[in-house]
Amino acid sequence: DPKGRQNFQIFLKKEFSGENLGFWEACEDLKYGDQSKVKEKAEEIYKLFLAPGARRWINIDGKTMGITVKGLEHPHRYVLDAAQTHIYMLMKKDSYGRYLKSPIYKEMLAKAVVPQEGVKKR
Repeated sequence: DPKGRQNFQIFLKKEFSGENLGFWEACEDLKYGDQSKVKEKAEEIYKLFLAPGARRWINIDGKTMGITVKGLEHPHRYVLDAAQTHIYMLMKKDSYGRYLKSPIYKEMLAKAVVPQEGVKKR
């Protein structure tokens, strides 16, 4: 759901963790995007999210970082899976629950189209 993802991104930015969804999306692009550009995309993602002093640095544990950095020596479309899974679980267990209780989410629900009563479902 593009609107839901956009609202979640706004929420994450307010929580100073917008880089997490950005990283997850970049990993998806690496996996399912143009495979002739895997090496350069992987390097861009590393520089943007994982390198020391990265502009949009994500917080992953040392073991996951080690696996990821080693894998980047020979990049392939799934090279960032460990880091992506780590960030996904962080968002799922922490950020997403807070998002569901946030005014941003509640406002989105209030604006959602509600089926009219009395309309038969097919």
